[in-house]
Amino acid sequence: MEIAGGSVASLDQYVVFRLGQESYGIAIEYLQEIIRVPHVVKVPLTPPYMWGLANLRGNILPSIKPAEFKAGSLR
Repeated sequence: MEIAGGSVASLDQYVVFRLGQESYGIAIEYLQEIIRVPHVVKVPLTPPYMWGLANLRGNILPSIKPAEFKAGSLR
């Protein structure tokens, strides 16, 4: 690939997202897909970090609050 008089073997692509005040990026090659957040159903008596449950193509998935997603905080 030629770019402004030089050649580049490859250009890396990243998906960048924010959690709270911090920005993170992950190389696109590690992702399978990007989807919109599905409807989340709140479940009574769950821990404070749980948003609830979501149905993604027939699979029931737990949904947690991103601000709580820190090492050691999900106890």
